[in-house]
Amino acid sequence: VDGFIASPQREHNAALIYGVDSGLVRERAGKITKAILGDMANDGFAKTELSEAELLADPPRLADELSAVSMMCSKRVIIIRDAGDKLTKIIEQAASCFHKDNFLVVIADELASKSSLRAFFEKNTSCAALACYRDEIRDIQAVIRQKFEAAGINYERGVLDYLAGQLGNDRYVTYQEIEKLIIYAGDEKKLSLN
Repeated sequence: VDGFIASPQREHNAALIYGVDSGLVRERAGKITKAILGDMANDGFAKTELSEAELLADPPRLADELSAVSMMCSKRVIIIRDAGDKLTKIIEQAASCFHKDNFLVVIADELASKSSLRAFFEKNTSCAALACYRDEIRDIQAVIRQKFEAAGINYERGVLDYLAGQLGNDRYVTYQEIEKLIIYAGDEKKLSLN
């Protein structure tokens, strides 16, 4: 997954990012956008966001967006938020417009194994499907370690174990709670359970 996120356009033109951990879904979508657009990740000419409702009201719009070439930037990312199976046919029909200068990111909640949207992305060789499930204890511990080390925080082993048991249902919430603890550690940059 990390290799794909670092270089998503190597072999793919689109990615479905879905799952119960909405924070991890957002994080991965952001990293893919940043990997493709670099410093232009927040540029309105380089990034277009659409909703399922917008595409259901105007199905040809996706093909138009995927076919468009920007005069302002060399690459574009088209993001569809809150996607579901109602979009499968629209995306299938627009897939003929995939090309190297535009990348499609489709964001969805949990999708069943029988989902037509998920099946399309899993079977299409120019697409990728990334599932985002809740972090396991070792994943949470790695995230905590990484953030604490980056901030120069010293901590007892018990702190890591305690936090890993309390966090992990949503990656975004985990990051917010870690940031609070970094502020709480203050100038001493130390954390303990006492």
